[in-house]
Amino acid sequence: ALGTVRYSEGDYNAALQSFQAALNYGYDPAIANYDLSLTYAQNYHFHESDEAMAAARLAGGERLAALVPARDRDIIQPVFSLAQARAMLARKDPLVLLNRGLLPPPLARSRTFAHPLAIGAVLALMVAVVLLLARRHFGGLAASCLKCGRPFCRRCKLSHESQSYCTQCVNIFLKKDMVGIDAQLAKRQQLLRRQVSLRLERRLADLAVPGLGAAYGGRPVLGWLLAVVGVGGATAACLWLPAYVSPALMTVPVWPLEAVFTLLWAAAVAAAQLLRVEWR
Repeated sequence: ALGTVRYSEGDYNAALQSFQAALNYGYDPAIANYDLSLTYAQNYHFHESDEAMAAARLAGGERLAALVPARDRDIIQPVFSLAQARAMLARKDPLVLLNRGLLPPPLARSRTFAHPLAIGAVLALMVAVVLLLARRHFGGLAASCLKCGRPFCRRCKLSHESQSYCTQCVNIFLKKDMVGIDAQLAKRQQLLRRQVSLRLERRLADLAVPGLGAAYGGRPVLGWLLAVVGVGGATAACLWLPAYVSPALMTVPVWPLEAVFTLLWAAAVAAAQLLRVEWR
């Protein structure tokens, strides 16, 4: 490919070197020798031109006759597959390809609110808000007991009854009525299982979003601070740097910055896991 470009530009010496290199690297000998013959002729090396033409006809005379029309003395343009073309472009300097229009400009992104994902997100948010308002207005939402976590209906309770605890917890822990020992033990086992479940839930939440479990476990300020640091570091390392900064910098590596933001995310995750939160 480089030889044909040099030949069309009139740089026959450079084209000669390229065709010889292609022949040495095992390119199609019929095409390479034919192009080499024409290049020798342009440099007035007629003896070498005849030898190269003879080698081309010996390597593939019938195929050469099909590729070259009668009395046509132009070089044969190489044919590449899409994968071969991409491989050759990958070996070139991105700045050169950008200047010649073979690469799109960096940060060229289609920004439009008509994208299906944007429309779907807005519609999903609207549907969620409508469903929430409808349930609150018509059917009400079940509440979670602050003690054992069991759901209960606030609308089924009397006005003087506690709206924060279920009936069982009210009788056992608040009123301290005469409740059987079996019921008390079962309730305490339920509370223990809930504490374990909440701790596991908090650990998993802090792995997904550092500080999220702490934010909902009684440490909102510190939890949301860790969430901002962790999510910001992960977003910068996985999205912002490779998708926006790296194309703009072209040949400058961004992995040191990616390592820094990854360490920020890891530090936020570790701090969230080590943070002590008392669930109620």
